[in-house]
Amino acid sequence: MDKVPVSQLRVNTYYTAPLFLDGRYIILYPNLPITRDLINRLNEWRYTDIETSGLPSESIPSLKMNPLLESVSENSDDSFSHENDKLKSFESTLSRIYDICRKTGKIDYNAFFDFAKNFRSTIAESIQNYLSAQATVVFSSDFLISQSVRTAVLALAISETLKIPLYRQLELISAALLHKIGMVKIPKEIYLKRGALSEKEQELIRYYPVLGARILKSNDFSNEVVQGVLEHREAYDGSGYPQRISGESISLFGRILNIASSFCAMTAARPYRADFKKEPRGVIAILQNAKKDYDPNLCRVLLMILSLYPVGTMVLLKNNSAGIAFKVNPNDPRAPFVKLLTDPAGKPMMSERIVDTRSSEFQVVRVLTDEESRNIKDLFLKKP
Repeated sequence: MDKVPVSQLRVNTYYTAPLFLDGRYIILYPNLPITRDLINRLNEWRYTDIETSGLPSESIPSLKMNPLLESVSENSDDSFSHENDKLKSFESTLSRIYDICRKTGKIDYNAFFDFAKNFRSTIAESIQNYLSAQATVVFSSDFLISQSVRTAVLALAISETLKIPLYRQLELISAALLHKIGMVKIPKEIYLKRGALSEKEQELIRYYPVLGARILKSNDFSNEVVQGVLEHREAYDGSGYPQRISGESISLFGRILNIASSFCAMTAARPYRADFKKEPRGVIAILQNAKKDYDPNLCRVLLMILSLYPVGTMVLLKNNSAGIAFKVNPNDPRAPFVKLLTDPAGKPMMSERIVDTRSSEFQVVRVLTDEESRNIKDLFLKKP
């Protein structure tokens, strides 16, 4: 793939192949135009270039998307277009709420509770689809908003599994949607900063749960919502912040929001630090830190909901073929349905085949490394 300077991107033009961020995250598909918002956000996050094997085009490229990109994008383009549209709508509403709070410190409690009820009723209709669809969202106008919406979807799924009563689910959703609200009191240049934060900046970031709790308390939110927001960065072993409490001294909402928000942060681009792509990700990283950062019982719930290999994860199978997790298997979270990308000889699959990894031939051996994933992408992205 070639590097394209952000300064050379032009609004309303297309590229004949997807645009990648850090060689891994697809930020734009060939059927979508470059937007001013995309360019502004890349500049704000201090990205100087993107990567692509395509060329600029003034019109929508008349290309059939190759099998790999169909695998990666199918959820967002076709199967989950309704869900993605709904999530974008929720993001838009939540963004306005954050903006008003940033300017005035006010949140209309009654209006917000109606928003939370609408969110819950919409997501609950097809929660597995929303869990899959939200994982495909790689670029948002504000990662605070995107992460809060994604966290609320996952928190609802956890609360359904735990059979939390409806009225408490609404409080949990409210806390999830607003768990980053304290950030509105922190300058954007700090929480969007790439690279290491200074000690003073780190101290300010660690204070945002307190700022968020104060905002919600002053706007008449319940103690459960306030406490969940205050405690969502507390670690199960007591090493978190701001109070350094541990175990079940942390409220249930705090423990749920901690694991849900952490998972969503691990599986999305983190614009404010340069080395985010080197970290272990997703369910595996959560399980590695069970009993340290997270409630072990909630780790098991997360595994049951999302599978060890969430949708979109590239994996190596026992027969030496490679594939991409396509659908969670509700009967065995360790064995997702996988769409094959290569055959055992490493040659690209040119026809669709989905396999059940409970089969001994197709058992998942491990997650592909970043380099292996890029090599497979290159098989399909080579210019004719």
